[in-house]
Amino acid sequence: MKARITNAMLKQLVSTGEGYDINDTELPGFAVRVSAEGKPISYCVRYRASNGRRQRLKIGSAQVLPPPRRVNWPNRHSPTL
Repeated sequence: MKARITNAMLKQLVSTGEGYDINDTELPGFAVRVSAEGKPISYCVRYRASNGRRQRLKIGSAQVLPPPRRVNWPNRHSPTL
Protein backbone atom coordinates (compact mmCIF):
# COMPACT_ATOMS: atom_id res chain seq x y z
CA MET A 1 0.00 0.00 0.00
CA LYS A 2 1.20 3.53 -0.74
CA ALA A 3 0.13 6.73 1.01
CA ARG A 4 1.57 9.94 2.38
CA ILE A 5 2.54 9.09 5.97
CA THR A 6 1.12 11.72 8.32
CA ASN A 7 -0.23 11.78 11.87
CA ALA A 8 -3.79 11.88 10.51
CA MET A 9 -3.16 8.83 8.30
CA LEU A 10 -1.66 6.88 11.24
CA LYS A 11 -4.81 7.53 13.29
CA GLN A 12 -7.02 6.11 10.51
CA LEU A 13 -5.29 2.71 10.20
CA VAL A 14 -7.57 -0.32 10.19
CA SER A 15 -7.14 -3.89 11.37
CA THR A 16 -6.63 -6.41 8.54
CA GLY A 17 -5.84 -9.55 10.50
CA GLU A 18 -2.18 -9.53 9.42
CA GLY A 19 0.67 -7.03 9.48
CA TYR A 20 1.51 -4.89 6.47
CA ASP A 21 3.73 -2.01 5.31
CA ILE A 22 2.69 1.40 4.03
CA ASN A 23 5.20 3.03 1.69
CA ASP A 24 5.38 6.81 1.68
CA THR A 25 4.53 8.44 -1.65
CA GLU A 26 6.81 11.45 -1.08
CA LEU A 27 9.89 9.87 0.53
CA PRO A 28 11.21 7.02 -1.63
CA GLY A 29 12.15 4.00 0.45
CA PHE A 30 10.43 5.23 3.63
CA ALA A 31 7.71 3.02 5.14
CA VAL A 32 5.77 2.37 8.32
CA ARG A 33 5.10 -1.18 9.51
CA VAL A 34 1.56 -1.79 10.80
CA SER A 35 0.53 -4.60 13.16
CA ALA A 36 -2.38 -6.99 12.59
CA GLU A 37 -4.40 -4.91 15.06
CA GLY A 38 -3.96 -1.79 12.89
CA LYS A 39 -1.41 -0.03 15.12
CA PRO A 40 1.78 1.48 13.71
CA ILE A 41 4.82 -0.49 14.91
CA SER A 42 7.94 1.10 13.43
CA TYR A 43 9.40 3.29 10.71
CA CYS A 44 11.87 1.77 8.28
CA VAL A 45 13.87 2.57 5.16
CA ARG A 46 14.08 0.12 2.29
CA TYR A 47 17.13 0.18 0.06
CA ARG A 48 19.09 -1.99 -2.30
CA ALA A 49 22.49 -3.07 -0.96
CA SER A 50 25.63 -3.19 -3.09
CA ASN A 51 25.15 -6.95 -3.61
CA GLY A 52 21.73 -6.27 -5.20
CA ARG A 53 19.63 -7.58 -2.33
CA ARG A 54 16.82 -5.47 -0.89
CA GLN A 55 17.28 -4.53 2.75
CA ARG A 56 15.10 -2.92 5.39
CA LEU A 57 16.60 -0.72 8.11
CA LYS A 58 14.46 0.01 11.17
CA ILE A 59 14.61 3.68 12.16
CA GLY A 60 12.56 3.61 15.34
CA SER A 61 9.27 2.96 17.07
CA ALA A 62 6.18 4.60 15.57
CA GLN A 63 4.72 4.99 19.07
CA VAL A 64 7.64 7.20 20.14
CA LEU A 65 8.64 9.04 16.95
CA PRO A 66 6.32 11.26 14.89
CA PRO A 67 6.32 10.97 11.09
CA PRO A 68 9.38 12.73 9.60
CA ARG A 69 9.26 16.28 8.37
CA ARG A 70 9.85 16.61 4.68
CA VAL A 71 13.07 18.66 4.69
CA ASN A 72 15.57 17.00 2.34
CA TRP A 73 15.17 13.78 4.30
CA PRO A 74 16.00 11.32 1.49
CA ASN A 75 19.05 13.27 0.35
CA ARG A 76 20.65 13.60 3.78
CA HIS A 77 19.75 10.28 5.37
CA SER A 78 19.48 7.64 2.68
CA PRO A 79 21.96 4.85 3.29
CA THR A 80 24.62 4.51 0.62
CA LEU A 81 26.17 1.09 0.51
